[in-house]
Amino acid sequence: MFEMTGVGEAMDRILRNLRTSMRAFRQHKGIAVAVIVVMALGIGAATTIFTLVYSVLLRPSPYPSPERLVQIESFTEEDGAGKVSFPDFDDFRRRSRSFETLVIAGPLRVVLTGTDRGAEAVVGEYVSSDYFEAFGVN
Repeated sequence: MFEMTGVGEAMDRILRNLRTSMRAFRQHKGIAVAVIVVMALGIGAATTIFTLVYSVLLRPSPYPSPERLVQIESFTEEDGAGKVSFPDFDDFRRRSRSFETLVIAGPLRVVLTGTDRGAEAVVGEYVSSDYFEAFGVN
């Protein structure tokens, strides 16, 4: 019969260490509780960090061909970064030879009236007509 002496010895050592640890934990219950709490906090922290890294960096994008999407911003000293006027956007779109589609989007705040609750502030975004097509949404 095939015998794995190295693995058997290692398992014996692990079991002996486990028995010794359990005896020590029974004798020193405060230390056992502290070890369990520290292990639980460490596992919880590691899980939280992995979840954040996965959701921000590793999760696949919900858009088709995300490697083909780029964001273009302009910068002026008066307006700061990120603001592109519609005439500039229209010029970019007409003259573009490198991009398949150009879209524009920005924050929009409006007041909705005519509801039974009276006037209500609504936050949304304005988008150009081909916005949804560029992201593969019908």
